[in-house]
Amino acid sequence: MVSNVHSGEVGLNLRLNKEQVIMGIKRLSPLAVAVSLALGSVGAVAQVDIDAPVAVNYASQLGSGVTLSSGTGCDVDVIGKLGTAIPANSTRYVRFGLTGGAGFGAALVAADLVIHTAGAVSTLVSGGAIGSNFVIFSVKTDATAAVATDTFALDVTSIKIGADKTPVQLNYSVHTNDVSASQGLDGTAIEKSLPNINYIGYAPGFSYGVTPSNLVGSVEKGFEVFNTSTNTNPSGSAGSLGKLSFAPALNVCNGAGNYISLADILQTTTTLEFQGDLSLIQDVDSDGNGLGTFGSTATGVSNGKVGFYTTAACTTEVALPPTAAVSSDGDKVTFSGTDVLGLDASFLCVIRPEDSKVKITPDDSYVLNLLPVSQSGYAASAVSAPTGDILRDGVVLEAPYFTMATGYISRFMLNHLTPSGTDAAFTIELRTDAGNTIVPKTDGPYPYDADTKTFSGVLPAGTLLQVNAADLVSSFTGKNRGSAVFTFVASNNDIQGIYQAVNTNTGELSNLVMARPGGGTGK
Repeated sequence: MVSNVHSGEVGLNLRLNKEQVIMGIKRLSPLAVAVSLALGSVGAVAQVDIDAPVAVNYASQLGSGVTLSSGTGCDVDVIGKLGTAIPANSTRYVRFGLTGGAGFGAALVAADLVIHTAGAVSTLVSGGAIGSNFVIFSVKTDATAAVATDTFALDVTSIKIGADKTPVQLNYSVHTNDVSASQGLDGTAIEKSLPNINYIGYAPGFSYGVTPSNLVGSVEKGFEVFNTSTNTNPSGSAGSLGKLSFAPALNVCNGAGNYISLADILQTTTTLEFQGDLSLIQDVDSDGNGLGTFGSTATGVSNGKVGFYTTAACTTEVALPPTAAVSSDGDKVTFSGTDVLGLDASFLCVIRPEDSKVKITPDDSYVLNLLPVSQSGYAASAVSAPTGDILRDGVVLEAPYFTMATGYISRFMLNHLTPSGTDAAFTIELRTDAGNTIVPKTDGPYPYDADTKTFSGVLPAGTLLQVNAADLVSSFTGKNRGSAVFTFVASNNDIQGIYQAVNTNTGELSNLVMARPGGGTGK
């Protein structure tokens, strides 16, 4: 394919239809043909020039065994120079052969080969039938000899590709006799041979992907807003996970030979599926429990959402957005509707809820899956495109286990490594076995927030702080054990921690380095 202008225009409207070009070439002098070939190189007509071949690309999603036609985008006509002289009043045999299991989609006739030498006449000798993989023409000169630089044009209406959809190459040769042309013999009977000319290729008919951008929940705001230093929405209430690219490929054609469109390949029932931790935007009941749905009218419904917007600021939703729903497990948003095919260059945005009890930013990776429904004659595959991640800033230290069993002292040793640094505020979340409940100590040295179910404290810069489990837990309803997650407003390099269990009978001391779960920007 020669032109890279998707609209098919280069300056003046040089893109002619196939019949105009072939009839025009038949009337041109050799000089005018040279000009025509030059115009072809800037996008007038994408014919295949055997002397400078550029394969005509059709969509790789096309099925096997289909017929590929010439159209306004792709033209399978063949042009070039004879490559050998033909003396006056002489006959030569010109053979065109196809590889890759391909054959002609429409029968050729003698008039389909035009030799641009005054008085030269072409006659179809053999081949050229529908499905045939070769054609042989005799070319007879009169009193005017043909020179090697004289040009020809072969009018090809369509090509039927093979079952395995192998790229098609063209073999061109000029012979002194028809036996050599028919049998493809080597030797002096062949005056010109150009094998393996790139003729028909395949390329993806569309591009699909996301240019990712991460969102970061702000630890200083309890992870209830996005960090505005990393997000273009100044309020922190919304942000983009990336820009979608979903567009037809340039210079790739459908089976009719016209530039490909998404609608050529995909039906309007094609969907996009956004997958990951959607706890921030799913519907909730009056107690803040996730319902695994999206956009319902349930009590306590979240007004958060995920959708497509015109800019990364996430303030203007695209016109006529596709419908959306979340599957029963609450981790997939499915976008459907005819407008899915028109979402190229839009931004995938997460809009935080304003009044829902589900406010804490998740910490997860996400993907935007293309689930295609192909048009007849095409076979498009599903594509999974990673988007940006939703992260949390700060530092997270986790003690996967601590005990409150009789005879043990449990404590968490927190170390701020930078004396010249800033005091690090932190929160503590306690967890335990299913069915077991922790009764928090609400009158201890670390204030307890019943809404977020977390304790809070401050680790002074350059100091060691001992946090006793007994200052956090009054009792358990089940086994006397749990885990603790500490989240600090600090740099990752500033904070370290260990968990210690002391046997009060033996004095034995057990140390466990607190883990740093992956996924966050401060981890």
